[in-house]
Amino acid sequence: DSDEMPHRDDQNDFKKWAVAVVALYAAILAVTLAAMISWVDCLGVCAGAAVLITFLMRTMYSLRAVALLSNLLFAIYGVVAHVYPVLILHSILFPINVAKLRELYRGRAG
Repeated sequence: DSDEMPHRDDQNDFKKWAVAVVALYAAILAVTLAAMISWVDCLGVCAGAAVLITFLMRTMYSLRAVALLSNLLFAIYGVVAHVYPVLILHSILFPINVAKLRELYRGRAG
């Protein structure tokens, strides 16, 4: 069941995707420097990549953890790019994802 308590496989899954995100970020940074697009655009691309990666998660734990990263990146992007609807949306989604992640832990701990 995808709502089971996070275990070693979930942690390994998260670590695997965290490495993928870092590698993707490094690749995007290299392209940014080569193409001379702004770092703000690069941040937006990284945030979008994090959303894409959430669709690849096998468990709700991993999905929520990566979604938190996505929310954080998009909120920062919304501030620096002055895209306030993005900032507002991800500022609302962040605590929702935190609460859902806590539920996953509490539901299995008790």
